[in-house]
Amino acid sequence: MVDDPSSHPDKFLTVEEQEKGRQRLHDLIGRIENVETKGKLTQTVHGLVSWDDITNTSVVEEAQREIARCLAWEKGDEPPTKPEEVTEYLSKHAPPIYDPFCGGGSIPLEAQRLGLEAHGSDINPVAVLITKALIEIPPKFANLSPVNPDSRKNSLKTKTWYGAQGLA
Repeated sequence: MVDDPSSHPDKFLTVEEQEKGRQRLHDLIGRIENVETKGKLTQTVHGLVSWDDITNTSVVEEAQREIARCLAWEKGDEPPTKPEEVTEYLSKHAPPIYDPFCGGGSIPLEAQRLGLEAHGSDINPVAVLITKALIEIPPKFANLSPVNPDSRKNSLKTKTWYGAQGLA
């Protein structure tokens, strides 16, 4: 869904600019940061592949912006920049994602996380059931608080629910 910067020599004029753009895309997928805690150096991964960033809206919005930018450049449009404009542009112009052998549904799930239309199928009925549970049920509860009365009572006043957090 995202072009390599060398695909747009009119936008990335030099090899150095292309390499810088490529590195920026790689960092969006996942970048390693060294963190020192209590004198001990550890490495942390941030980006689309990080479990800790799964609900980080800024990472998802940045990825959506990259997809919309490549689609816009391909069509000769001016790329959208505001999150609402990006979402609208993707809903109108992004091609659907098809995964004919989706297994547990990771590709349709990630496409859905990025706000893209996703379709998946599999010959294994267990895999189909898992995928349906992953990509059809959570959106029905998107951005809603928990249904458990105890959880509602304890957290409704203090928390904004994003994605399927309330369902989880």
